[in-house]
Amino acid sequence: MPIRVGEPDAGGEVALAPDGVLEIALPENASTGYRWELEPLPPGAEQVGDRMEAAASAPPGAAGLRVFAVRFSGGGTVSARLRRPWEQVEPVRRFSVRVSAPAAGTPR
Repeated sequence: MPIRVGEPDAGGEVALAPDGVLEIALPENASTGYRWELEPLPPGAEQVGDRMEAAASAPPGAAGLRVFAVRFSGGGTVSARLRRPWEQVEPVRRFSVRVSAPAAGTPR
């Protein structure tokens, strides 16, 4: 079962089981052009999902949650940035969380 983190968890740390999956859920309104994107992942981490979750009663164009799923076979920091992909400027927001996950086969 994945562990989910979001903006309130920014700068914090989360512990995962070996080969655990972390879901990163960040608010996004794609109609503005701003999109969350993952920065390069640490060794032993692999992106296994990327989807949008909209509120059931949300009208078209409303904000939702961008949800990234990342499998970790070791620890590291996962970071994301909110920006317009076509602009070559600093992101308007950043998110990061430290993950501690023992490698598969390592006793806890």
